[in-house]
Formats: sequence, structure tokens, C-alpha cells
Amino acid sequence: MALNILVVDDSDVIRSMIFKTLRLAEISLGTMFEAANGKEALDIIDSNWVDLVLADINMPIMDGVEMLRQLRANDQTLEMPVIVVTTEGSSERIAELEAAGVSAYVRKPFTPELIRSVVDSVTSTLSSGEIAAEAVRRSFVEVMERFVMMDVAPAGGDTGEVDPNADLLQASMVFRGAVTGALTLAAPFDLCLEMASNAVGVELDAYAHAEKAADVLGEVLNMTCGCLVLGLEPDRPTDLTPPVVLGMEVAEWERLAALAATTSLAVEGRQALLSCVLRPRR
Repeated sequence: MALNILVVDDSDVIRSMIFKTLRLAEISLGTMFEAANGKEALDIIDSNWVDLVLADINMPIMDGVEMLRQLRANDQTLEMPVIVVTTEGSSERIAELEAAGVSAYVRKPFTPELIRSVVDSVTSTLSSGEIAAEAVRRSFVEVMERFVMMDVAPAGGDTGEVDPNADLLQASMVFRGAVTGALTLAAPFDLCLEMASNAVGVELDAYAHAEKAADVLGEVLNMTCGCLVLGLEPDRPTDLTPPVVLGMEVAEWERLAALAATTSLAVEGRQALLSCVLRPRR
């Protein structure tokens, strides 16, 4: 997969050298970002999909160690691979980097072969945004078809136009770097009630069984997360915490609906967005 890589160094010459080395190493490259210090890097990571960071240690404003600490203190970037590229190699400095959560470190000067080896070692388990978004779709479709017996179709259909009267269910997944983080679903109450009716096999009264509508959405979410984890990282031990079904503000719903009008599956920043129309099986 193509990697979106951020290079952080206060020397534009060194940044250019690293970009050249990455190309010579024949690493599959996506979007390349650059920053002159840790603060600039954090700002880029906050608004862009970044798979891998290569950073110097000694930089003005914010050095590489403090940048690394802040990345590791944020759930969104907790597992983002960070390779430190430095001239320093003292045992004290290496211990400081390891304590801060560095993924690997490379001493200057370096060869394309060395960079390739280190990059491969720290990115071997990553999923790109597109891969993870597709995993959301597959997992969600499987759960919907087996659990609530509903067929799933893209909200935009063949034309890309969303029916304003359709019952839309929105799925949003927020990533921690390139590792799956949290998945949320939102749907109209009546649709949730119909899903619950299908799941239990009887017609449910809206007033008497309101809690079942919320419960079934939670169960769909839990099972989708389970399928997603197994699909993305089948060999990695995982503690799956039941996610919380969150309410969605009208403005946010409209924003997602507007996005769904142009695409049924998209990656926006660190969010994978999935929109679909649910049709009960008759």
C-alpha cells in the first residue's frame, strides 16, 4: 500500500535528502508532508491522514522527543509509527526515545536499503484509510444481513443522488493513526425499531419497546467492531470494549448526508464514512 509520510526536520536540505532516499528505497509513496519542527508536525497530523513519521530530535519550537510524547498521549495517534532519524546514538538518548514511545531510530548517514528495512518493520501491520474503510463496509454488511436481515445498498445508488426520503444509517470510524480506533453508528428511531423487530422476529410497539431500538443499534455496532477487528488484524490479541452509541447533532447529520450525496464510501481526514440505504427483506 502507498504510505502517506511526514518528514520532520528543521533543515530543508535534510528533508529533501530523506524524500530522495525514500524514493530510491522504492517504498510505495502516497502523499508526502514536511514540517520544520514538532509543532508544525502535530498540526499536519491533526488535519491529514499520516501513516508514518520520520523526525529529527533537535529542532526549534518543539523538538522530536516532545512531539513524540504528545503523539503517544493522544488516543488518535497512540500507535502511529514514528522513526527518529538522528546523528545521536548515546545510550542515554536511546533510552529517552524508547521511554517516549519511538517505533525505531536510524542514525545519519543512512542508505536506501536501511531506510527500506526499518520502514517495512514498523508499517507491516498498517491498514491504509481506503483498506480500513472497505473493511468497515464489509463488516457492516455482514452484520446487517445476518443479524437484522436487511440488505444494504449505497446511499447514492448508481447515480450518486441520495433519496431525501430514504432511511439512512450513518457509520463513522475514527482511526488512531492508521490503526482502527472507534466506530459509531447513527440512525432514525423508526429504522432502529424496524431493525429490532427483524432481529427478534416480532412486531414491536414504539412506546413499549423503545429501549430495544437503541439496544439493537448497539448490538449491530458491537458485532461490526468485532468483525472489523478480526478482519483487519486477525492475529493481534484485542480487548474489544463495547462502544457507546452517540447522539448526532442535526448539523453533523446534514454534513454526512451531503458527503454521501457524492460518494458512498470515503476517507475524510482520520474518518471513514459509510452511507447506505437499508431495505427490509420481504
